[in-house]
Amino acid sequence: MWTELREHKRIDYHPVFPGKQGPAARRIDTPADVDDVIALLRLNYDRLTADSSPHTD
Repeated sequence: MWTELREHKRIDYHPVFPGKQGPAARRIDTPADVDDVIALLRLNYDRLTADSSPHTD
């Protein structure tokens, strides 16, 4: 997913980890950027909670 988001210029390398996949950075310069950052947060949330069904032991 990281590569795809970077190819679409939605994220860039994180300044602490230049040139490495993993944590990413996203500039916020315009109201449209704010909307996209919110969409990225939603995407990550949905990805992480997709398999959050309760597990019974």
